[in-house]
Amino acid sequence: MMRKIVGCVLVLALVTFAVVGLAASSYSDGAGDNNAAPDITSVTVSESPEGVLTVVVGLGNYQALSGTSLLDLWFDLDNNQQTGDEGDEALVEYSANGIVDLYRWNGRDMVRRPATGMAAAFAAGTLTFTGPKTAFDNATSFGVLVVGQRRQKIFDDEFIAADWAPDIGRSPYVAPGALSFSDPAGDMDAAPDVTSVEVSDTKAGTITFAVTTQNVITLARDTRVDVWFDLDRRTSNGAETIVGLENGRAYALRWDPFEEEFIPVRKSGVRGRSAAGGAARSNPRRDGVRLRVERAATCPGA
Repeated sequence: MMRKIVGCVLVLALVTFAVVGLAASSYSDGAGDNNAAPDITSVTVSESPEGVLTVVVGLGNYQALSGTSLLDLWFDLDNNQQTGDEGDEALVEYSANGIVDLYRWNGRDMVRRPATGMAAAFAAGTLTFTGPKTAFDNATSFGVLVVGQRRQKIFDDEFIAADWAPDIGRSPYVAPGALSFSDPAGDMDAAPDVTSVEVSDTKAGTITFAVTTQNVITLARDTRVDVWFDLDRRTSNGAETIVGLENGRAYALRWDPFEEEFIPVRKSGVRGRSAAGGAARSNPRRDGVRLRVERAATCPGA
């Protein structure tokens, strides 16, 4: 299944950690590296008498597309949001490396199909895509959704920021006239900009993480801060435990090798808050996130 939306914005700190006595440490992260998504400002859809479909997407913040960015063109070919992948039967995906991929709904999943006759190019902040209408069932009317996304490689590709055009639903195209619509500038997602992290523990076995976010006072809805633990210190295995805060709720997850996914830890002993006052060593007090982890409950073997 393809993912057209970002369920949450991730701020990640991968921590290789083993507690020996009492300790404290801190590190900084560069400001302004918080992965702003491509900011869509305009979309135009048109077709030629020869049956060539053209989609032009304008961006407000990138003249050249970042190497971690994607632009997705979603098509609701039957104008029915109850069918397809969350309503859509076709997807054209344009990567920053210039590759164009076509996916079609087969009744169960989006599967890749040959992108025969399709071409796309990004220049001066504008994506121009062309393709034969036959690849889109020669539909005379359909809905269009354009999504600009940024991703980060963790275990799999995680989408960490996005902009939707339109923000809700699909924009209707009816042949042969052109469809043009604008999208507000500056409405793209940007992750909380982590500038410092402090880690400390106590005699009682509580590990505290103070994460300073330069651009966020309190976490917005569907935005979260995660701390990933590499407990066995083998980077090839990745992290075994995650603790985080989302929508005011602290949580802990652990890797289940049988399920091959992270599952919630019950009675984890994790507490957290997002408010002004996250401390950054040698820096003024700024807004941030604090997570308190009961070591024995969430980090067995640490």
